[in-house]
Parts: sequence; C-alpha cells; structure tokens
Amino acid sequence: MDTDADLIIAACGIILAGSLKRKRQCWVRPSLMSRSRYSNSDRIKDLRTDDLIVKRPLHFKTFMSLTFTDFEYLLSIVGPTIVKKNTNYRSAISPTDRLSLTLKYLTTGDSFNSLCHTFKVSPQLISYIIPEVCQAIVDGLSDYVKIPRTSNEWTKVADGYLSRWNVPNCVGSMDGKHIRIECPARSGSDYFNYKMYFSIVLFALVDADYKFLYANVGCQGRISDGGVFANSSLCRMLYNNDLNLPDKKPLPGRIMPVPYFFLGDDAFPLQTNILKPYDGNHAKGSPKRVYNYRMCRGRRVVENVFGQLTKQFKIFNKPIQLNPQKVTIVTLACIHLFNYVKRHGIIQQNEYDTENSRGEINPGDWRREPRENNLFADLPRQDNTHSLEVTRTQSPEVIRTELVQYFLSDVGRLPWQNDQ
Repeated sequence: MDTDADLIIAACGIILAGSLKRKRQCWVRPSLMSRSRYSNSDRIKDLRTDDLIVKRPLHFKTFMSLTFTDFEYLLSIVGPTIVKKNTNYRSAISPTDRLSLTLKYLTTGDSFNSLCHTFKVSPQLISYIIPEVCQAIVDGLSDYVKIPRTSNEWTKVADGYLSRWNVPNCVGSMDGKHIRIECPARSGSDYFNYKMYFSIVLFALVDADYKFLYANVGCQGRISDGGVFANSSLCRMLYNNDLNLPDKKPLPGRIMPVPYFFLGDDAFPLQTNILKPYDGNHAKGSPKRVYNYRMCRGRRVVENVFGQLTKQFKIFNKPIQLNPQKVTIVTLACIHLFNYVKRHGIIQQNEYDTENSRGEINPGDWRREPRENNLFADLPRQDNTHSLEVTRTQSPEVIRTELVQYFLSDVGRLPWQNDQ
C-alpha cells in the first residue's frame, strides 16, 4: 500500500516538475541583438547613399527589387498600418524593416531561418510580420487591382485589345493556375489536385497592358475546373448582369452586333461572353486555324503575366510553407505589387513576348527561367458540353463564326496570319 502511495506521489512530482515553466535564459538571442547596432533600416540608408553617389539606382533596387522612390511611397501607404509601439523592455521593429523583410521574402522565397540571419528577427516573429504586412499591402494598393465598373471603363479595356492585339470586343483574357503549397494540417484531400500535389488556385483576368484587373485566390486544389470559375465573384457578377459590360457592337467593317467577351482556354466553359479556340488541329491557313491563332495571340497576354509573376516573385518557385489562408494573402500581395511596379515602369518591355514584322515571336525573358522553377500548373481542360451559361441570347458558335469572318476580311486580317 505504501509502495503504491509512493509511486503516486512520485508521478505527481514528475508531472508538476514538467509543467513548471523553465526560467527563460535570455529574452533575445545574442545573434539577434546586433539589430540595435546595425539594422536593416541602416542598410537601406547606406544603399540609398551608394545610389546617390554613383547616380544610378542599382544597389537599392538589387536588394529590394524596388527603386528607393517606389519603396518610400509604398512605405508611406502601409507604414501607418504596420507600425508598433516600443515597450519598456525592447524597441519595436520599425515599419521599414517589416516592409523590407516582407518584400525580400516575396521576391526571393527565402526561408524564415534565412531571413532571420539577414534581418536579425526571429523566425517566430517573421511568421507574424509577413501575413500582416501582406494584408496591409493588399489594402493599401487596392486601387491598383480594380475590375472595371462602368461601360466606359470596359470599353477602354476593349480598345486596348483591339489596338495592341487586333482582337475586337475583348474585355480581358483570363486563366487559372495551381499554386503549390505544403499539405495543410488535418485537411485530408481537400487541397490535393489532379497533378497529384497540394495547391490552391489563382484565377485572374488581365488587360491588354499586362495588368491584373481581377484576381480570385484560395479555391481548394481539388475543386473541378468548372468549379473554379463558377465559385468566383466574377462569374456571379457576369450571370447577374452586374458587370455593366457595354452593349453589343458590330466588329469593325461588319454588321452583326457582337457581345463583348472574355478570352479563355479549354479550362473554361464556352458561352456568349467567354470565347476560346476551336478544339483539334486544323490545316494552316484554314478559317479555324486563323481564328485560333488570333485568339491565342490575345490570350498570350495572361500567359506572359503569370510568367512574369513567377519570375519577379520567387516565392512561387517552391511549395509555400504556410497555411492556405496565409498563402492567399501572400499571393494577393504579390499581384498588387506586380501592378504597382508595372504602373511605375519597372518591368521592361523585353521581359514579355514580342513579335517582329512577320509575326514571329521573340520569347520574353521569363521563358528563359528554368522550367523546374515555375511551379504554376494549368487548370485541366473542360469539355464544351459543361457550359455554365444561364441564358443564351446569342449562340457562342454564331459569335465565333462572325469573328472568323472578321479575321478573314480585308479590315480584320493580318498579313502573316495564314502562315501561322
């Protein structure tokens, strides 16, 4: 009996000893204490001084992937949201350090441990800083990714596709990509996609000038191809007639009114306001071959945008080790930053595909990136029979036929199209 009591007392003692909080040996690791002597803010000042002396803004941009002017403007937008107060025990990490750390993570894809040594910030704190700053970027740059709301705004998008890519009545090209992530805890097969890995889906609409108009991020990787678009707010606005698209308009030199439409591929349903190429292979110079070439020429914009996104933000070059909600915020921050730097002229034209006078493509710089670095995967092909259209005021096939006639006409043809 005494032996049992002794065992119980000993077990209780072990439990109590294990539950006692171990005395903290130090508040901050010694290797991180040097931040007070030379922080990232000091590094930024030094890089700025270097650029002023040599009069070429290379050093700062190489480190931050932004010019000093754009960094300062971005900091003025997000700084008030991410600033923290100092305490009696330690100084808060400055908004400059928080923003530069986040930008470094997005543009390099470095691990938290690597960023810890660069910025003298613990990995635990980094895991809080990055989602918070990314959310501040999305909120602060919300005007940089805006879907058109009026008929006139949509008309400007269509004018861009006609003047740059010779596709009339087009109000954007859209595509979706799988973003690879680590298996979320207790998620089962929710995020397991047809490519046999875990992902969330990015669905986007872009204009003729390589800018995002709309982005929907976070759909589970297992969701079917048609479900990705069907679950988006763009789809709901389209079917509820809330997009305020312009009224039908005849193609140049034609008579039949044609609705404004989005350019898609086989991952999307064929319908009145979503057109895509014909299935199968067609003889060179045939009407369907010409139509496919002209439509794919317009869709090349969204392909280039995704390519540049992965080139500019290396975070997408490997599975992202965050939960799906944080991956969504990180991805949206990259999209808003992409439009931000694009509007400020940082991305150069030679980084996109270009054409010569014979219609031959000169690949953009992003295509020279190692293919294994680009983990974006296309959405699977969708059968045309699975159209999501609610009403059919005009058959998609009739619209495609009218576009074929326009592309073959003297007004709409391109000199090199029959050779493609």
